[in-house]
Amino acid sequence: MAKRTEFKQQIKEVLDRFIEGFESTQASTLDIYTTFKQGKTIMNYEKPIKRNPQETEPRQYKPRPRIEEEGEPQPCQHLRLLDCNKPVSRAILECYHCHEGLLCEYKNVLPVQDIDVRCPTCGKIAIKLVGQEVLSTTVIPSPWR
Repeated sequence: MAKRTEFKQQIKEVLDRFIEGFESTQASTLDIYTTFKQGKTIMNYEKPIKRNPQETEPRQYKPRPRIEEEGEPQPCQHLRLLDCNKPVSRAILECYHCHEGLLCEYKNVLPVQDIDVRCPTCGKIAIKLVGQEVLSTTVIPSPWR
């Protein structure tokens, strides 16, 4: 117990001598971290920011104005993949053209290929999936509407 108290006292003395070398304004901005490891002290510190003596205030940076380009909204398609790690996977999606909700079941085993899933409502390609074959496509109410 006496060694630990003596060790803490030594650390305090080292830190006090270290801080004495800095001006009072710099010492307040100095971050000192100490780590005790096998009776040794490792000190990591951030050096104080050097300022021009003629400057009384820190530099003020002007924020750049944001350039917001508003254009036409890009078409998007909602999609949620379920059971991706099983041989038969499911996908809940919206048709790209008519935005009807679809539940699609497809085989997801090797060899895989690009599959065109047709929408039963409009007859157009609703989405392109990667799998072996489409087992079923069911029209459901869109969960995103």
